[in-house]
Amino acid sequence: MVNPPRDVARPTAAVAPRTARMLARVRDATLAGRRAPMAPRPVIGQSWDRMLRDGADPDRDVRAGLLTAQEVRRRREESPLGHVLPGLREGLLSVADVARHIMVVAGGRGGRGAAPERPP
Repeated sequence: MVNPPRDVARPTAAVAPRTARMLARVRDATLAGRRAPMAPRPVIGQSWDRMLRDGADPDRDVRAGLLTAQEVRRRREESPLGHVLPGLREGLLSVADVARHIMVVAGGRGGRGAAPERPP
């Protein structure tokens, strides 16, 4: 039996550390095939299910090596998402910086993503 999802998308500052610990326990249990203390959000659970079904290991995947700067530039130029990157940079990076989040834009090439470049 799976526990119902909780709304953890916007924890308050007072509960953020506790929420982070709970999410870590949920992730660890789910990826180890154990019953989690709560269900992840459906979109996260579906992603983890795909990853497990495909045999990917997020902690040991050898494909996760860093791309060269040249390869990142090439992928950005060739990506069908290329036309939205300037808007994402302008509209979201400052918000992500303030919230101490990162923004990753991923395409369909093996799940690898590249964060939009930062201004110098």
